[in-house]
Amino acid sequence: MKKHILFPIVASGLLTGFALAALLWPLPSRAERLAALFSDYCLPNHRGENVVAKAEANLVLRKRSPSSSQWIDQTSGSFISIKASYCTVATYHPFALSEADAKELLELTRKIVSQEFPDLAVDPRLSSSDPDVFEQGWFVGKIQSPKRWGVFFSAHPNSGQSSNSILSLTSPTG
Repeated sequence: MKKHILFPIVASGLLTGFALAALLWPLPSRAERLAALFSDYCLPNHRGENVVAKAEANLVLRKRSPSSSQWIDQTSGSFISIKASYCTVATYHPFALSEADAKELLELTRKIVSQEFPDLAVDPRLSSSDPDVFEQGWFVGKIQSPKRWGVFFSAHPNSGQSSNSILSLTSPTG
């Protein structure tokens, strides 16, 4: 077969294949990626599993101390901080969440909490009435008690250079 005939056939076949692959296996949204990081690192950490080896294989180390470590997920532009008693997934300007991502991540967090921690109750003091702030917390235990633990989500997507988000899981320490 001649090259000038074969090249368009191969090129169109590749383009069609890539288009079909994108439809069949779409990339997760940024909020889905952050929720997956929370599920992959924070939930096992809360159960007492060592997630450092997994982090070393998949993330970029930012800093480490004997009791904690901070990692960068280059795919989502987020930071994962891991310590025995807590784990956070955070974003900061210029890689902060958009308003749509913040809303989606809040909904995904609600689903994770209801599935993984059905006994956690919404703490009404940790919700914001500001339409530009997305916050919710689910906790058990009295404030300042070492037995208090739970999940907290906060996003400030419309705060310019102060835009940020944090999704954290604090474990009981007492």
